[in-house]
Amino acid sequence: SGNSGFYALQGVEQGANSPQNCVITNNVIQDWASHAMLIDGDGWTMENNRLTRLNGYRWMTYSGSNHVFRRNTVRASRGVLHFTEDEIAALDHPDGTGWYDYQADMFSGSSDTGNNQNVLFEEHWIEDVDNQLGRVDDSHASTFGIIYRRNVFIGVTEQFSGGRDGMKWLNNTFFKTA
Repeated sequence: SGNSGFYALQGVEQGANSPQNCVITNNVIQDWASHAMLIDGDGWTMENNRLTRLNGYRWMTYSGSNHVFRRNTVRASRGVLHFTEDEIAALDHPDGTGWYDYQADMFSGSSDTGNNQNVLFEEHWIEDVDNQLGRVDDSHASTFGIIYRRNVFIGVTEQFSGGRDGMKWLNNTFFKTA
């Protein structure tokens, strides 16, 4: 929905200060109707959380640097935004409008300042997801050092967008993915 009131967990900025070194661990979020988490700041750790039956279009939006996202499980999240191939082909994509086909993704790294650096995603189990896998901000050259390591993706119906400098995909498993 874009309304921050719909986040299950959100790091809230206070003036020019973003939350630092926060830990989100061992939580269960299920049957949620919008974004599950908004991460902003520096040095967050998010691990061992279980997110199921998310009915929104994204489980996490992150911005900032030096984050570690580890061993989270996202399952049975079919999403709410669905287009057939014919509908996608018929969508208007005029140059310069900011329209993107990746409006619905499971995790997104985006920032007004381009401050997405040194972020590690590892050992996640992501299964039965009907949205795009994710994207990383393409509009800032300072976005770098994003690593996806030892994750398992099963039944993810759409691709990942974003080819930033220093992005690495290491030892991931993809099974029955698009």
